[in-house]
Amino acid sequence: KQKKSVDGVKECDGPKRSTKKFSQRVADLKAYKEKHGHLNVRSNDDISLADFCKNIRHTRKNPGSSTTLTGVRIACLDAVGFDWNPRRGRTTKTFEERVEDLRSYKEKHGHPK
Repeated sequence: KQKKSVDGVKECDGPKRSTKKFSQRVADLKAYKEKHGHLNVRSNDDISLADFCKNIRHTRKNPGSSTTLTGVRIACLDAVGFDWNPRRGRTTKTFEERVEDLRSYKEKHGHPK
């Protein structure tokens, strides 16, 4: 869609965001899992699918939100192995461990950036 700006130059609004059906998203997840071996979809792999996953997790954690996640949809996602808590199992480093990582990096590369 194009519109005129104040100075008369046409500007492009960009493409409208397309919405996919839930069943298509489940198929996208299956394809992603087949290719990557997991369902922790990263934005740099597929931003649209990563946003879908983020929104689905948020909806499940916040049942009073505007979107309803039915039991059937939860079962569909569980059936493909959807990870409801992708950060579970990650270890968090202490401040001291991160400082040591920075020292090691600086020693190896000559700078801390």
